[in-house]
Formats: sequence, C-alpha cells, structure tokens
Amino acid sequence: VSGGRILMRRPGARISLITYWILVH
Repeated sequence: VSGGRILMRRPGARISLITYWILVH
C-alpha cells in the first residue's frame, strides 16, 4: 500500500504502522 510506505518514511514509523494496522483490522 502506498500509504504504508509514506508512514514508514515518516518518523515514528512503529506508531504509525501500529495505528494503520488497527485501522485495517
């Protein structure tokens, strides 16, 4: 997902990734 890559590039990738994962589920 392109949105996932943007989150990874931004600082605090872990927090963003967790938030994104929660939203997906």
